[in-house]
Amino acid sequence: MKSSLTLRQLNAFRTVARLQSFTQAASALHVSQSALTMQIGALESQFGAQLFDRSRRKVCLTFIGENLLSIAERIIEQAEEFSSVAKELAGLDRGVVSIASLPSIASRYIVPAAKVLRTEFPGFRLQIADAVAERVISLVKSGEVDFGITSPVLDDPDLECEFLLEDCLCAYEHVGAAATPAKPSITLGELVGKRLILPGRNGIVRKLFDRAVTQSGLAVESDYEVVYDATALALAREGLGVAVLADSIRETMNMAQLAVYRIVEPEILRTVSLVRSRKQGLSKTANALRLILINLVQRDREAG
Repeated sequence: MKSSLTLRQLNAFRTVARLQSFTQAASALHVSQSALTMQIGALESQFGAQLFDRSRRKVCLTFIGENLLSIAERIIEQAEEFSSVAKELAGLDRGVVSIASLPSIASRYIVPAAKVLRTEFPGFRLQIADAVAERVISLVKSGEVDFGITSPVLDDPDLECEFLLEDCLCAYEHVGAAATPAKPSITLGELVGKRLILPGRNGIVRKLFDRAVTQSGLAVESDYEVVYDATALALAREGLGVAVLADSIRETMNMAQLAVYRIVEPEILRTVSLVRSRKQGLSKTANALRLILINLVQRDREAG
């Protein structure tokens, strides 16, 4: 039975082909020329074909050798990538990852991402800071967290931003035991005539809402201003007003007795990005969590 093809043989084949010399290839591979010749001979024996033309002053590839070289290089590159990734992943089962996030995104994506990472690498610890957009940016720039999930500040030279998703603003209103409408809409003009439950003025949702109101030439007063989404929804559930919050919270919050209306005319959109400092690289574990988050968001977009 013929022996199996080995990466050592493929690497020997590639090196001789590149250097066009058994002597130079043996030196580069730190083996004797006779050992290298045996490796190439064993390879040719397995293929039943000659890979090199040794009749000239330079060692040249045969027609078969030329056609096999690109395949051999691809196999070697994939094997090297496999080895590199395996070593990197083997070092993930330790350390601490610190991130800051908008609360709505933390509950929807970071929690399931952390579960995935913890299943594979139970030794790591995760620190999550729920914060408004400006606070997330501040924590990233100060180096207190590895990365943040927030609505980014445009053209900040200290930050690198990766787009994650676009989230619309919605109105949440009490409907009692009635059937919840299948994502109807409400215009901004219709909304400002109602009693409103709005997020605090430092939050990105409130800033986007206030900007849309101003640009539309409308005026609005809030009946309630709250910090936490759960509080806003509880007030809306009691019929005390209509809460203006991001659409993304619907997946993780209790929507019982609440109708959800997408705000239109104008539509108000919130861009959410993964933000990190250009001055600070990510640890292997932090980067693994980042990749898991990106994959989760991508799958969510494709499913929705």
